[in-house]
Amino acid sequence: MSSFSKITHCFKQNVQSLYKKISKRTVPTVLDHITDVGAGQFEGVDSTYRIRQQYQNVNVKNPFILSAGHSPLHVAFAGTTCLANKSKQNANWILQKIWNIKQKKRLPIALNSAPRNSEKKSDDGKEDSIFWVKVKGNYADYVVYGLQVVEFIKVFHNIDFIKRVISVPEIIEDTSKGSQFRSAEHLPLVHILLAMKELETHAILEDIDINSIKDRYPLKQSAIIAPSDEYNNGRLIVEVSTLKQILETGHCTIPEITEKKLIACSSLTNVEPGELSVWPSSNHFPDKNLAVLNIGTRWKPGTTRVTDEQVKTLAKELHNKVGQNVQIKI
Repeated sequence: MSSFSKITHCFKQNVQSLYKKISKRTVPTVLDHITDVGAGQFEGVDSTYRIRQQYQNVNVKNPFILSAGHSPLHVAFAGTTCLANKSKQNANWILQKIWNIKQKKRLPIALNSAPRNSEKKSDDGKEDSIFWVKVKGNYADYVVYGLQVVEFIKVFHNIDFIKRVISVPEIIEDTSKGSQFRSAEHLPLVHILLAMKELETHAILEDIDINSIKDRYPLKQSAIIAPSDEYNNGRLIVEVSTLKQILETGHCTIPEITEKKLIACSSLTNVEPGELSVWPSSNHFPDKNLAVLNIGTRWKPGTTRVTDEQVKTLAKELHNKVGQNVQIKI
């Protein structure tokens, strides 16, 4: 074989090898889907499992399906809350300093909370279409059933754009119709297309004016009632400036929640058991101007669960007001 033929043969082999690498596309092994249907165990687990099956039908081997709660804010809160910035910086330090890996944008997350016939207006997603919400930075983008979920994402994130996914003509004639269980049958398919960067190629999309999305941002000295934590502590989403003012003053009242004065503490460790208090939560958001306040009290010595009756009563009250905006008196 001549030298020219050897070079040509080697070039062809390299091209073929490169082509195989490019054409051998693999889907993500894990994608996150947060929803207001299904359950982790007992009644409702079949709904969770059917959502899982649709992901596995497109070779997502181990999807993470999380049933977050009963309202759009339950779903949006679970999907957008994050660790403190220092934690992310430390993780990024390990990637860069030890492995020389640049952090990539996270894979998109599916969020679902769009009940068609909710009795409570506050729980009604109102919008049947799927939305693609692209956010700035390395945070995950979202595919969403539920306009109210989109409204809360707008609170927590700096958004690049919002597009309505009208259809995926080859497989979904209309994302708002054609299925009784859209969150299982439609949403995973749109999700995988976005994760594989194929959504714009295959879907019919409509640009949505970000300014047309309802503004739910908490105003100065007000708060959005967030879902309580697993210890029955209430949670409020506030501006950082409001949080600082409460801590400096040392107390506040929230008449729409309770007439009792809430003692402000710098952390849970400073809370006196049995004393109704507020303190900074470990929840954070991409919007650094937002913070989360916990409301409740500390466990009594020797106990490992909530025993305080006023906290139990408060938790029930807050549960029915998730997503509402309340005034804080400082």
